[in-house]
Amino acid sequence: MNAFLLSVRSHGPSACSSRSLSAVVRARSASATFARALAIVVLTVLPPARAQTGESSDTPAAATMATSAPAGVMTHEKYLAAARKEFTVSTVLRAPDGAPLKLDGRKAVARGEELMTEARAQRKSGDYKTAAATASKAFDTYQKVLGADHYLTTASRVFQRSMDDFARLPPDGQKKMMEADKLAEAAQTASDKGLFADAEKLMERALRSREELLGPKHAEVGESLRQLGAAQLELQLFAKSKSNIERAVAIFEQTYGRNHPKTAIALDRLGWMYIHEGKSEEAIKTLRDAAYILRSTSGDTAEAGEVLDNLGTAFALNGDAKDALNKKLHSLIIRETVLGPKARDTAVSLSNLAWLYTRMNMLDDALRLREEAYATLLETVGPDHTYTKLELGNLARAHETAGNFDRAVALYQEQIARDDQQPEVVDINAMARCTALAAVLFNKGDFDAARKYTAKAVERAKHLLKTTAAPAVVNELYNVANELMRHRLMEEALPVFALQYERDAKDTSALSSAQVRRMETYGQTLIDMGQAAKAVEVMRRAVELSEKVHGKGEPATATALITYSEALCEAGQLSEAERVADAVVKISESRLAFRSAGSAYALLAAGRVYNRQKRLDLAKFTLEDAESIFVESQRDLLGKIECQLELAKCYHAIGDKPRTEATLSAAVETAREMDKVNKTLYGDAFLAKALWHQLELGDLTPSRREAVRTELRKLLERLRDANALNAAERGWLESL
Repeated sequence: MNAFLLSVRSHGPSACSSRSLSAVVRARSASATFARALAIVVLTVLPPARAQTGESSDTPAAATMATSAPAGVMTHEKYLAAARKEFTVSTVLRAPDGAPLKLDGRKAVARGEELMTEARAQRKSGDYKTAAATASKAFDTYQKVLGADHYLTTASRVFQRSMDDFARLPPDGQKKMMEADKLAEAAQTASDKGLFADAEKLMERALRSREELLGPKHAEVGESLRQLGAAQLELQLFAKSKSNIERAVAIFEQTYGRNHPKTAIALDRLGWMYIHEGKSEEAIKTLRDAAYILRSTSGDTAEAGEVLDNLGTAFALNGDAKDALNKKLHSLIIRETVLGPKARDTAVSLSNLAWLYTRMNMLDDALRLREEAYATLLETVGPDHTYTKLELGNLARAHETAGNFDRAVALYQEQIARDDQQPEVVDINAMARCTALAAVLFNKGDFDAARKYTAKAVERAKHLLKTTAAPAVVNELYNVANELMRHRLMEEALPVFALQYERDAKDTSALSSAQVRRMETYGQTLIDMGQAAKAVEVMRRAVELSEKVHGKGEPATATALITYSEALCEAGQLSEAERVADAVVKISESRLAFRSAGSAYALLAAGRVYNRQKRLDLAKFTLEDAESIFVESQRDLLGKIECQLELAKCYHAIGDKPRTEATLSAAVETAREMDKVNKTLYGDAFLAKALWHQLELGDLTPSRREAVRTELRKLLERLRDANALNAAERGWLESL
């Protein structure tokens, strides 16, 4: 999982998405219950999470590394003062010879802008012929003053040609075009409010009409594609979004030219998509191009400020703190200059700088900027605007990071109360706020209150799944389940995983590694809860999906195969389990480094099957090899415990008492070591597992047996009191 952040769309902050301050996947620790599956990530190279900090949940699957601060002890004020000295906001209204426009020229440009405003009003009224004529006058004005290649000249010419195209449509076609324009305007309004599912539906209708009337490569179709792709990016419909944005870029390059602000704005969305995909270097290249185009054509506008902000994010995620900070400070300076210090988008810059300062461990500066951003949004757009709500969540997260749990709880509760008063606008972020508050309450130790908010998040998810795109909601359900799993509340997490799985199983439109990961986690939880048959079904599907996403025989698919093999073992399907385990070993032998941690997990999977098949010599050889790798690595205590317990079963079945005793003692010692490091219910659970095996398989003296039994009972009772027993542990406790 991970942490989402604010995007930097010009209309507001957003979570690793595009335009709102929206859904930011919370960084949450992976639970140890399904750590066996997660630990296998050593088999593959996972990309880092790509997001700024905010409130909701996943695009990217793993947490990002912190961004190291530039050398020297500095504060935000010092960094900003230094940036102001080196950076000057500039405009690019110049004559064709490069000289600054004189007064008459500036007046002429202003007249051109007035003409274009008139032309747009005439378009809105359906008077396309007059709109074309007015735009033609603006074109003549711009061409005379600015030259034929200036972006304003080009834009007025494209607009004029579009109006000519509209005017040639038959009356019913012109009527449809007016309806499409109204749909597009409504879609933009919905996007500005953060209602991206509504925006997507409206823009899809507008796009269909425009394509039908104008053809697939018209400039108006390109604008529809850009808006649609931006909304889909917010909804985490990444494949659809990327396809539409790439089409928009191609159309704009053809109609406006590569070096035009229209093209640059579409490139900005494409660059943000690369950030989502974990492609920092491609994001940097694309966003650099967009920034260059904007600054060399229209100058340091609000749009240029947005692109620089996004470019700063790409640099940060690529580990370049210096360039990240420079770009984000320049963005802030532009927005303050062009829009004013109290503008909404200026607050976006402050919020995104706070994200960067958090990564740089400048927590005091981050908290102050969060307070300022929230105050600005509260003043400019009011408490019920999407961006204000999201920034309040970011502020709560900053207080949580600073250890101010009571303040964080109060802020979350304040916003959730507002959400409850406006059920018609409940969105993914309202759901994410419930998950975030639950996390803080769990950290405070108030489990009853925390459960109340996880339940509220699930109820909101059920409502949203009826009305909006599933991926973002399913991802947040995964966060809810993992928050419960973080405290080993498996029985409560299981139905949440089931709801998420049901939607994932239906959604075959855009396969992703996130879907695979969610299914693996659900499958492992089912195994732990004694539901092997269901686990087999889920993991079979996870393997099929992983092979489509990653490729058959790829290291990334081995993770799903290992959990699938374990499920088959638990279900007694040993022949199939052996086939799957053998496939994992083959991947290990052909694709992984010799004696790597990944190869140890592959051997453990095979050894577990051989043990169940009573092929003890083969099990012994395989498990001893796996254990030696775990011992050498000295890092993966979880895998080491699992391997030692499986090996102890093998020695016991062979009748080798000395090795059984030694291996059980080693497993208990490893579990105690882990329990010291991992002071959670998971540490208790693995120690209990080791002690249970020692009690069952060990040749203990009566006094030693009673001591082990007493310690085991205390551990299991602690788990029971926390509602944290899995199926096996419940059986152990009943037998004691």
